[in-house]
Amino acid sequence: MRQWILMTALFIVAPLKPGFAAVNFAKDKGNSQFLAIGNPSAIRIEGKGEGPEGSLQTREEGKNIVISGALKVDMKSYATGISLRDRHMKEKYLEVEKFQTATLNLKDIYLVKEDLQKNPETKATFFAVLDMHGVQKPVQGEFTVKPASAGGGYSVNAKFPLKLSDFAINVPAFAGITVADQVEVTTTTDVEKF
Repeated sequence: MRQWILMTALFIVAPLKPGFAAVNFAKDKGNSQFLAIGNPSAIRIEGKGEGPEGSLQTREEGKNIVISGALKVDMKSYATGISLRDRHMKEKYLEVEKFQTATLNLKDIYLVKEDLQKNPETKATFFAVLDMHGVQKPVQGEFTVKPASAGGGYSVNAKFPLKLSDFAINVPAFAGITVADQVEVTTTTDVEKF
């Protein structure tokens, strides 16, 4: 139920600036997921939705590649595999008719160029502003880049925790099971270049 919140992970296209290269994200090239834990039974609720769409700008700064921009995700696309739970999540908690998208605005993620070229996996901490359910709040997470499994390019993963209550989302409860306030959000997509 609060899984939908995790879906949050997503972004709006930022305008291109001179000297920047764009990295485009298409929703059909990835996915977004959330994991919510229920109490007292520790039931795991996993939701999956379309990948993020939008554009990130990259620029070289010394030995680094710096990434900024915004990505968005369609909250209506999330599903948990149980239709009644999905309906409650979307209508009662996420209110997707009023708040259809969640946008993650990223600013200055630094990746060391040499690490991208030599290491099988490059990680960086990111700080961003998540706009979800009509509320904007800062979030922090981990950004991972590794070579894509097929066809060249890179696989990009962003993972971060969020509290439903921070985004004015009521904590879901049903039949004696309450979803934890904190949800883990993960977004994965493939890109051709950085």
